[in-house]
Amino acid sequence: NFPEIVGSMKCLSDLLLDGTDIKELPILPFELLSGLVQLNVEGCNKLERLPRNISALKYHPTWNLSGLLKFSNFPEIMTNMEHVLELHLEGTAIRGLPISIELFSGLVLLNLRDCKNLLSLPCTINGLKSLKKLYLSGCSKLKNVPENLGKVESLEVLELSGCKGPPVSSSWYLPFPISLKRSCSDPTALRLPSLSGLWSLRKLDLSDCDLGEGAIPNDIGNLWSLEELYLSKNSFVTAPASINRLFNLEELELEDCKRLQSMPQLPPNIKEVGVNGCASLEKLSDALKLCKSENISISCIDNLKLLSNDGLAFSMLKEYLEAVSRPMQKFGIVVPGSEIPEWFMHQNDGSSIKFIMPSNLYCKNKALGYAVCCVFHVREHSPGIQTRRSYPTHQLNCQMKGSSTSYSIEFREKFAQAESGHLWLLYLSLKKCYYSNWCFDNNLIELSFRPVSGSGLQVKRCGFHPIYRHKVEFFNQIKNQWTHSLHCL
Repeated sequence: NFPEIVGSMKCLSDLLLDGTDIKELPILPFELLSGLVQLNVEGCNKLERLPRNISALKYHPTWNLSGLLKFSNFPEIMTNMEHVLELHLEGTAIRGLPISIELFSGLVLLNLRDCKNLLSLPCTINGLKSLKKLYLSGCSKLKNVPENLGKVESLEVLELSGCKGPPVSSSWYLPFPISLKRSCSDPTALRLPSLSGLWSLRKLDLSDCDLGEGAIPNDIGNLWSLEELYLSKNSFVTAPASINRLFNLEELELEDCKRLQSMPQLPPNIKEVGVNGCASLEKLSDALKLCKSENISISCIDNLKLLSNDGLAFSMLKEYLEAVSRPMQKFGIVVPGSEIPEWFMHQNDGSSIKFIMPSNLYCKNKALGYAVCCVFHVREHSPGIQTRRSYPTHQLNCQMKGSSTSYSIEFREKFAQAESGHLWLLYLSLKKCYYSNWCFDNNLIELSFRPVSGSGLQVKRCGFHPIYRHKVEFFNQIKNQWTHSLHCL
């Protein structure tokens, strides 16, 4: 029980009740608490409601109500709350927000993650003219988001991961202007009609939303500001072709899309692509034809159908070099495979390699850059490590002796445990090598591949090969001609 306040406490600025067993806050005499700027009730698992006059805390910039497991009704707001910038309701039991939510006119962030009982949002949410971040991931019962949310032009981040809609519902709407509807032919499959209008959106997360073939409209290519797109754990066979129009897109994640058969043609400035765990993926060709990015990393781990595509990593490198002619190139790709091609100039069993660079002038004058690669495997049930990401990962670094710069790959703990192993190919242009202090002019070169995530990740073999100007054109020839041309110095 919260005690009664009977005298002035104008000097009290912070009232910290976080983690207590308090069940209810009384109507607080805020005229006696004129200096109060922070009320912290985070983690009060027994708190069921807030006082009706809570809107008197209108100058408090952050309201953190996350973790209130029994908090189910957000009170009506009685006055303009333009000074409140963040409202956190993550993990609460709320079923909806009040109509008066529009009075939070200065709100920049609204966090409703994992509100498992949340059914809908009010139509007045379009009054949040300053809203930049809306988190709805894990709201598994969400039935609708009002159409006019599309008028919140300031929206930059929209997370809907795990929003599949109630399983017994005949339709599930998210018209803002996103709408998810269950098709007549397949009532369990969700569809997204239009995505246009969210011009400021930088991040869109639609992972694990049960999106089937054709569910994502082609006008997703109109989201000009989009930088991050997450579509993992969905059921479509092909991704929308218009993704290649997302000029500012840098990261595309399509992991665990079990029915995905081909990678879409990638937009010009893409930097990171993840298609790990896509069991049906069998085609990557032409994905890089529009690419203009100096740095790109593609991860195709546990895509076993790609095993039949001999020389896939090197054909993708060839496609990249044909599309991109910039001085600071870095290209990396991981694909299923257990062997380094015989024509690779220097190879060695284990996780490191030493070799002497040829000193003839041809190498120095004609090389575009240098390729290094390794074959690795993760033992079954090997634990990853917790890094900056929200999930455990395995990480593998490549480093040259004498340089403080290393290059790495990182992937989820569950991947790369297939018996066949995986091949990591890394290409660096001459100028990239120079600025990384990877000096190949030295006589003795030593490269090493070191796992960061423990002994579960093992490097079986590694190699090095210079890439020459006159040899790029031979990459797409039949194997005998291709091997011979790369061997000639």
